[in-house]
Amino acid sequence: MSIEKTIEKGLERLITKALNKFFSDTEETLIKRIEASQRAVLNKAQKVIDDAEQKAKVKVRMTKAQLRAKQLEMAYSYLGVRPGDPESLVKGVYRAKAKHFHPDCKTGDKAAFQKLEAAYKLVMDDLRKRGKQ
Repeated sequence: MSIEKTIEKGLERLITKALNKFFSDTEETLIKRIEASQRAVLNKAQKVIDDAEQKAKVKVRMTKAQLRAKQLEMAYSYLGVRPGDPESLVKGVYRAKAKHFHPDCKTGDKAAFQKLEAAYKLVMDDLRKRGKQ
């Protein structure tokens, strides 16, 4: 073999080794970066899930009082009275609407009558509680 061919083969081997090392290092580095990115994304996703769970727990704690207030508001509006109206007015409005919605009447609607009864019970309970305070 000539010196030129020996040098050429030696250079080829060195270049091949260098390229293999470069690409293998780059591949490992890329894999590490991808894994790190995946971990970061998973950590962020877990944090979002944890935050959502915490907010849901807080909402559950708060909703009992809020739900009661919303039900009362809807009951008053369904009856067509205001929270400051006297009990006698509430009874009169309820009786007039009950006659209209009662299932035995021609204009009767059982679902509407049941809704009216539920609203009346809520409003009367609220009025009695306010009277005691």
